[in-house]
Amino acid sequence: MFHKFFSRLVRSKLPIVILALIAAILIYQFHDTIYVGDAPLEITRAVSNEERQVGLLGYNALAENHGILFVFDNEGRYPFHMVGMKFAIDFIWISGDGTIVDITPDAQPQLANVPNDKVKFYWSALPAKYVIEVNAGWARRHNVRVGTHVSRL
Repeated sequence: MFHKFFSRLVRSKLPIVILALIAAILIYQFHDTIYVGDAPLEITRAVSNEERQVGLLGYNALAENHGILFVFDNEGRYPFHMVGMKFAIDFIWISGDGTIVDITPDAQPQLANVPNDKVKFYWSALPAKYVIEVNAGWARRHNVRVGTHVSRL
């Protein structure tokens, strides 16, 4: 199912526009603050499949100390990609108990028309229940490391 959605998304710009509008509405409506170690982070929760598929698509930038928190039902190794993104981000992978299990720094955007076989996917080294996307370098600037605890998830 993910592959079919992704194929259609890459081939047509209309879904990107629609998804960007949905993302804008969701980010405007559902803000919350969590703490990554001692660093406060204003987040938007992406809980449903639709919210997770939209993510940060359509955004030109992300405000400092803002991010999106992807919430999954179970711990697992969930694939993320950067197709159609306009800026680099850090992925912060978090276990069900709130412990950071992996950090992928400085993931670079890929063009929306990249062939499917050239899409770069990102996974955590260990299973994660939560994934945070923040501006590239945010984790380094806030001294966030594997083992750091995230509260108020």
